[in-house]
Amino acid sequence: GSQLFISFDATVIAEGIHVNEAQVSAYCENTSSYVQDEDNATIGVTHLSIEKYGPDHVQFGEYINYTLVVTNMGPSVAMDVIIQDVLPDGLLFNDASPGYAGPNPLVWGVPSMDVGTSIVLWINATVGEETNETFTNYASVTSGGTVEVALKTSTLDEAPPWSWLEVTLDPNGYVTRASTFRIYGEDDSGMWKIYYDIDGVLYEGNWNEVVIFQLNELWGYGPGMHSIEYWAVDFMGNEERPHHHETYVLDAEGPTINISFNGIYELTVTGKYQITTLTTIGFTAEDDGVGVERIDYRLNDGDWMEYEGAFTLPEGFYHIYVIAHDWVHNVGEAHYMIQVGGGEPVTVCHIAPEQPDGNNGWYVNPVTVSFEATDEASGVAFTKYRVDGGEWTRYEEPFELGDGLHHVEYYSTDNAGLAENVKTKEIMVDLHPPEISIEKPKNWLYIADRAILPLPGNRPIIIGRITMIASASDARTSGMQNMLLYIDGDLKADGNDHIQYMPEGIMMGIHRVTIVARDVAGNEAVEEIKFFIAEQYCSFEGYWEA
Repeated sequence: GSQLFISFDATVIAEGIHVNEAQVSAYCENTSSYVQDEDNATIGVTHLSIEKYGPDHVQFGEYINYTLVVTNMGPSVAMDVIIQDVLPDGLLFNDASPGYAGPNPLVWGVPSMDVGTSIVLWINATVGEETNETFTNYASVTSGGTVEVALKTSTLDEAPPWSWLEVTLDPNGYVTRASTFRIYGEDDSGMWKIYYDIDGVLYEGNWNEVVIFQLNELWGYGPGMHSIEYWAVDFMGNEERPHHHETYVLDAEGPTINISFNGIYELTVTGKYQITTLTTIGFTAEDDGVGVERIDYRLNDGDWMEYEGAFTLPEGFYHIYVIAHDWVHNVGEAHYMIQVGGGEPVTVCHIAPEQPDGNNGWYVNPVTVSFEATDEASGVAFTKYRVDGGEWTRYEEPFELGDGLHHVEYYSTDNAGLAENVKTKEIMVDLHPPEISIEKPKNWLYIADRAILPLPGNRPIIIGRITMIASASDARTSGMQNMLLYIDGDLKADGNDHIQYMPEGIMMGIHRVTIVARDVAGNEAVEEIKFFIAEQYCSFEGYWEA
């Protein structure tokens, strides 16, 4: 159970796999037999790794740091480790990890490194003006004849990055609330950042990240003009110059719509347009921003149509809906009520007295005529009238109508030029009663119904029976209605325009005959005569005295 330990040291002086062989032999004390054994051990080459870290891109005058990491990967302890770093031309040495010899090359000596251990070294240098555009720093580690090399290549980065802007829906520098701004960057070194200024406020993006924003109220921007300045900066601090300057207008309002008419039109206080069938309707739109793309309209509940030019409409009432689109899809809307036809003034003819003062619709006294016109839109311009086909006269004040069957025509025109259709009014005025003519008896002596002798004065004398004849006429105006014949107040006969009557029996003495004639209008005429009736051969002395 006892053990014997024997050790020795050796130095590896050549690469490769080394096998060490050991043998043991002895005699067993119990058997006196010879015993022999052997074994060998393989010792591999110790592997050292070296890694070097440093900047990819540098600038003149920049302080840069290199980091060296040396690790013993095994399988055995590394002895007499030498670490060496060679700075390229133009790179000016500043400082390094303690224990170096140099400065170029820089050398560190390490007596031994156990398996799995690492050594970290640093080097600080300045990029001089004579440094090449691309330069490489070499580092190596050796132990027992084994050499490992690491290198780091850097590039002088004097070129700035570049950036560009992309905007969705931005015709001619106009944008909507939904337009999206994206600022991109690029740099040869691979590292860049966007800086941007909106209306004087500076913002900073993240490394290698596209900047995204919108111009709208959610982002704190209202309608109108906005200035944008942007540029890129790389990791080395190179700044893109000149900066980009852009101006955009947030167009958040749709176009303004206007309606126009070519021809007669007017607008009522209720907002309704009144036009004729000959009046053309047109639309225009104005946009303070990007401009008008198109105009669409529809009539009542009909289909939408693109407006292409002025048009007319047949008579009727219409709701017209109009939408104007600009180039960034903002819309303006309008609604119009249009009455085609029927917008003319309305004229009322007033007659004083209102109701006829005669019969059968006739006036028997002069009539005063006046006109009253109204218009709900532009107002009445004038009223014209004419009587019995005469000249048209502009109405200024009431006028009087005398005797006759009158045909009054009138109309009004408004300030827009709309004229109502001519209206008519029939006014019948009969100022004169009928004319009565008593044909028999006249101022004569009548015997047996025959005129014998004319008499002075106005007192006919009748001996025997007499036929009374009277007529009436009203040819100028309303015409005859009837005639009545009274004797001593008693109605004896009637007729239209002629009466012939013979009293029955013998009437002695003085009598009064009254003839009444009426026309259709109710005018009345009265004529009276007195006459004396005597028997045959009687004396007339008392009659004349009477």
